[in-house]
Amino acid sequence: MIQPLGDRVVVQPVPEGDQTVNGVYLPQGLHDTPRRGTVLAVGPGTPQIGSEAIPVGCKQGDVVLFSHYAGTPITVDDQDVVVLREGDVLALIPEEG
Repeated sequence: MIQPLGDRVVVQPVPEGDQTVNGVYLPQGLHDTPRRGTVLAVGPGTPQIGSEAIPVGCKQGDVVLFSHYAGTPITVDDQDVVVLREGDVLALIPEEG
């Protein structure tokens, strides 16, 4: 796995469905809703001059919500992932159970 730098996060997206909650089928590529994903790796944080870096607000294993068009999609070890800035993460999704 790759190690992100700065305030970046590597996320494995959860596959999206082609049907909305209301039962409407969307054409391929027409998804404007936020996406979910599992955090695989986290950078050390935002560097600060003269002090320690500000840590990233999520950790490995967290499930996050992020904008559909945010980040850079790449393939690492035959796995599709997205590299996001911490600011592109919209929310943490609490664990069920």
